[in-house]
Amino acid sequence: SRVIPITSPKCVFSVEDADTGTLGIAGGTGNGYLKMMFVFNSKKINKGDKILTSGLVGVFTSGMNVGRVIAVEKKGYDIFQRITVLPYKNLFNSKYVLVEK
Repeated sequence: SRVIPITSPKCVFSVEDADTGTLGIAGGTGNGYLKMMFVFNSKKINKGDKILTSGLVGVFTSGMNVGRVIAVEKKGYDIFQRITVLPYKNLFNSKYVLVEK
């Protein structure tokens, strides 16, 4: 098995905004941050919102703290928002990891 931190670009999992209930997919950026993808421009996401695992894909159970939104960018010509999430702690040394076969 290989251990992959959730901030790795190889790690992708379902997440939910705890404040608005908006669902998305989180993926590592490789530089210590996560991006929340596939969130339509019409959905409400705010800077500072708490992001949790949603449990929909089955990688992580639902309700685990992931991080906080630090940037939200909406462009009129894009269908999806660009959302950056700061993980709660240094996940390179965390007890929660994704194990790949």
